[in-house]
Amino acid sequence: ALDVVVLVLEVLVEYVRVLDVLVGVEDVLLLDALVEEVVLFDVLVEVALVVDELLLDVVAVVDEVLLLEVLLLEALDVVVLVLEVLVENVLVLDVLGDVEDVLL
Repeated sequence: ALDVVVLVLEVLVEYVRVLDVLVGVEDVLLLDALVEEVVLFDVLVEVALVVDELLLDVVAVVDEVLLLEVLLLEALDVVVLVLEVLVENVLVLDVLGDVEDVLL
């Protein structure tokens, strides 16, 4: 009977050892998963930084385009003024031609 108790105790010790190994494996697997999550988070942060830089570049380009648009509008205003002066000059020349015709 004592031999049976010893055998049962030996089986229980082996069972505890197996459980300890399994818990150790579980800890390693959980640690690996945690490391993978940290690495993935690191990658996501890097991607976010690149996207942020790209967005800043896009904003800078949009600012430049808006500035060019303002400059083009100002240039068009100057062109309109020049055309108005040319039209006035043509009208004056037309009137002078009429005066010349009357004088002749």
